[in-house]
Amino acid sequence: MASISGSGHRGIGRGGRLWAAWGPCLAAAILLSSGCELDEGAPPVNGPPETFLFVQGDSLNTVHYRQIINWWGTDRDGEVDAYLYRVSGPWTPDPSDSVWAADPQWIWTRATRDTFDFPVDGTYAERLFEVRAVDDAGLLDPTPASQTFRLRNVRPSVEWSRTLELPTRSLPAVSFAWTPTDPDGRETVRRALIWLDEPDSASTVRVISGRDTVAAVLPAQFKGIYGRRTIKLQLIDDAATKSNVLEHTWDVVEPEGDILLIDNVQRSVPGSSTFEDAFWGTSQLDGIVQETFPGNVHVLDIEAEGGFRSGAEVLPLFQLFRAVIWYSAVPNAGNDPAVRANLETAEPGLRSYVEGGGRVLLSATNLFGTAGGLSPRFYRDAAGLDTLYSRVDFEGNVFTDFTLRSGRHPILVNPDVLAPGSAADPDTLVMQSTSLNVEFFSAPAQEDRLFWLAPGTLEPDEVPQQATREFHCGIRRRLGAGRLVLMTFPLSRAGRLENHEDVGRSLLDWLAAP
Repeated sequence: MASISGSGHRGIGRGGRLWAAWGPCLAAAILLSSGCELDEGAPPVNGPPETFLFVQGDSLNTVHYRQIINWWGTDRDGEVDAYLYRVSGPWTPDPSDSVWAADPQWIWTRATRDTFDFPVDGTYAERLFEVRAVDDAGLLDPTPASQTFRLRNVRPSVEWSRTLELPTRSLPAVSFAWTPTDPDGRETVRRALIWLDEPDSASTVRVISGRDTVAAVLPAQFKGIYGRRTIKLQLIDDAATKSNVLEHTWDVVEPEGDILLIDNVQRSVPGSSTFEDAFWGTSQLDGIVQETFPGNVHVLDIEAEGGFRSGAEVLPLFQLFRAVIWYSAVPNAGNDPAVRANLETAEPGLRSYVEGGGRVLLSATNLFGTAGGLSPRFYRDAAGLDTLYSRVDFEGNVFTDFTLRSGRHPILVNPDVLAPGSAADPDTLVMQSTSLNVEFFSAPAQEDRLFWLAPGTLEPDEVPQQATREFHCGIRRRLGAGRLVLMTFPLSRAGRLENHEDVGRSLLDWLAAP
């Protein structure tokens, strides 16, 4: 019995300790089941999160300015919702970064890894990186994780590009090209700083470009100041380290009128001559352009002053003028690569200029096609043409170049082009010297027609299409708010009773008409 009684006592005793532990919970359950509320007391206090930073390598070593950094956070009574980080100055956040509204020194992110280009601005710098976690209740880690980075960099360097000749004389719209060098790679050069120096610092203009290696300095930057100007250029890499400074001094000339006459004849090309200059007026300023616009013509000699250095300068340069007359011809010597290169560079600006209200007359062999500088898109959309005729040589090669021979192949002229009182027999022109590389196209709209060959003018066995079709070689057209005249043969080399000059004057009058 005793033993049984003792066992029972230990048993009761053990039961009493269980009740002491679980009894209140059971009582609470009974009360809750009876509809009573339980007072749980004050809620626990939310604790801040903790932040951790992972850095590879010895923190005492000097490292590259570009670093990949990892971080993470924990929160024992909740979840980490985001992070805030900052870098000791001078440091500028990326435009895509989300600045923390409460303190703009910090950047808000949910990322746990990023690549940083720490600013060095020289060959050595120390930068402090700090990051702190933010929990789901908005509480911040009061002790951010941090690391001081000892950083190195090598300065970039720059020189003027050898592919783009520096100007000695230009209008106030001109481009410059440079060649960057950086031991970390050219792609690390973030931008170029370009500025014009003046004795009066108030007139200094700064232009920031991107990673491109060509930039145009435009009329707004020149501020109407002409004469000797000096441009300076410096590169800045991803670590905000600056390169050496380049300088170039040249003459900036003021436009002498509001008609730009572009002489694109390359006299160094065999077969070229000053005959074109005499017709249009750049040799003595006594040709048909000067006669039509007396005292109002600015001549741009491409061979003497250089061609268009970049497409960015073309539209602003053209916008300095009310009209542009651009001519070139190599009648007896094949193609001129310089003309083609200038046309290719100028095409976007040329079209924008006309569509915006500018007036352009363009006379050159090889405008389109085989060796042409203007693209098929310009041919179709700007000129409004759909077919460029071609020929096949004895080897089966396809070309768009044709020949207008001296004394043959009469060119018909739209009589509506000519002003009243023109010379006799005004509707026909004949080449006075053979002209190579002429392009012909299918009939444009009636109101756009200028010059063409009647069917059967060319040898039908060589050009079967010409047996039944007109071959056109000149148009005039309204494009947007502007006007465009295109001639694919040298009008200066054509004539009968000298009426080719009448044709030219009439075209200039139409170009400049209100």
